[in-house]
Amino acid sequence: MALSYVGGKNRIAPVLIHPNIHPHLDKIDKFVEVFSGAFWTYIQSDEIYKKVDKVIYNDVNPYMTNLFRCASDPKTFSKFIDEEKIPRQKRGYPELSKPCKEFFDKCKRELFDGDTDAAIKKITKTLCEDPNLDTKQIVDQLRKLREELKIIKDEDEKNIELTNQSKEERINSIKDKINKLLTEKKCKLSARAIKLKEKNELIEKREKNNNDLRDKFGEQIANHVPDQKAAMRYAYILTCSFSGINPVYSEFQDYKGEYGSKFQAFYNRLTSDKFIPRLEKIDTCENMSFEEVIKDHDSPTTYFYCDPPYWNTESYYSLHGFGEDEHKQLKKLLTSDGFKGKFALSYYDFPQLSDMYPEPKFRWERKEFVKPAGAKEGMKQSTGEEVLIMNYPKKVLDKTE
Repeated sequence: MALSYVGGKNRIAPVLIHPNIHPHLDKIDKFVEVFSGAFWTYIQSDEIYKKVDKVIYNDVNPYMTNLFRCASDPKTFSKFIDEEKIPRQKRGYPELSKPCKEFFDKCKRELFDGDTDAAIKKITKTLCEDPNLDTKQIVDQLRKLREELKIIKDEDEKNIELTNQSKEERINSIKDKINKLLTEKKCKLSARAIKLKEKNELIEKREKNNNDLRDKFGEQIANHVPDQKAAMRYAYILTCSFSGINPVYSEFQDYKGEYGSKFQAFYNRLTSDKFIPRLEKIDTCENMSFEEVIKDHDSPTTYFYCDPPYWNTESYYSLHGFGEDEHKQLKKLLTSDGFKGKFALSYYDFPQLSDMYPEPKFRWERKEFVKPAGAKEGMKQSTGEEVLIMNYPKKVLDKTE
């Protein structure tokens, strides 16, 4: 959907996931993405929407659930966006950056705890720029004075340069300067510690407030009535910030007229003849836990694609309470005797994974890929290995298929 969202499968889906899903959709009438996120695996597929009767979106993040509820009626949603006339960055028009940033900030204030976020930014700026909190200059002065003090202490009396002060007087003078600087440094560090404590308290407050806002929004959309304005704002935040950054803490990405708007690319999917049928095929957008959605939709004719937050990277995901216990609970559900459907499960490999889903009981397929995040100019992008685990054997295709 042209949305930057952590864990998105836009690169790996065509080469690893789709080839292992598409041949196994016969006798499947329902396709469920348990951790849908930006829904890349489904949206990029040219086959899933044609082969199944129902497509179920699910994410514990209510803002994403609401966004796809709106997107599942793409003509109505695109018309709403048209009427809002929101600013978009455009190649060759750097002057559009200012109104786009202003609208981005407005979207964040409307959805998240903007007041506390602004207070945190103010303190962060003070910590970086206030000379009364900066000890770097004092540290440099102390280093020079200590070097000078060592030289004086090492001087032989006969080699002392002509001075009106004795060696002891010179030493005491430098010691006095050092003590004054140490006192000043202590005061600055104390003031800085107070600011840091205030900042940390605000960060905790922002976290709590945003969780409360998320839960309140979840209650608001529980009746399955989409909120188009909130969806548009959330999509704007996702498409105007750095790829994969938690939208709650994201900053506006200014293209300075060098590139076009990613929001425009998102909008284009809503109006594309290629993508409209896929979006309209989405039957339900759930805001459930993974346990609930698996239990509610499990059947012999259901296919589950599971892309949980990866092991030891769970904190990167937005508004997800997921950890080691949840990984184990997911494994318990998918491997229980009562589980009826097919599943494919995405992970990076980690030591416990082979114990949780041992081969050959479960089929493993692996693919090395270039990681989109973390690349720097002039440096080679890092690679990783994606693992896809399935509870069904590889289908041997007839030569006529």
